[in-house]
Amino acid sequence: RFSIASEQKVPAFVIFSDASLTDMCMKLPQNADEFLNISGVGRVKLERYGEQFIKLIAAFCAEKVDNASDEIVVVSQDFEPDELYNYVDEHKSEIEILNEPVTISAFTDKVNCLIAQKYIKKIAVTKVSNWLMENGYLKVKLNSNGNSYKFPTKEGNQIGIISEPKTGRGGQVYNATLYNLDAQKFLLDNIVDIIVFAEKKKI
Repeated sequence: RFSIASEQKVPAFVIFSDASLTDMCMKLPQNADEFLNISGVGRVKLERYGEQFIKLIAAFCAEKVDNASDEIVVVSQDFEPDELYNYVDEHKSEIEILNEPVTISAFTDKVNCLIAQKYIKKIAVTKVSNWLMENGYLKVKLNSNGNSYKFPTKEGNQIGIISEPKTGRGGQVYNATLYNLDAQKFLLDNIVDIIVFAEKKKI
């Protein structure tokens, strides 16, 4: 999703929402009919992106079969919070981090895909951003149009959060907050604390 969004110069959620990606992780569609059963996917998105995503999912499933053990993993909705924390802590090394800077949505997608392999659960991107704000790594600014956006603080810059000007489809320039390799490692090291924070901040 991140690669396609970067090529098209649009926000990642325009390609597929977080809910759609989490649903893909849970259902692992491997043909057009199965892909249409994913939340938020219609004929247009199937035609535009279906082939690329189906190929990736099929490759992932083939790899899983090759590396399969006798362990049976049951996707569960009922679990104790400590189970989730321990599971993520044990498996967080499986989350891929990239050399190029990524959006917070792209990073959170990978965490949610890991969680979806065992639990019917996901972390909201806003919770990750709020954790960064509460710990002094992000702050809110207003642009020239009076719209708010999140911007890295000095402390945020030190851990690898950067702000870059981007040009959208309509030629409008906006500030994109991105996370380089060091920032992704930092988030991964603190991912359990972030999930605990997200659970405690539920309304």
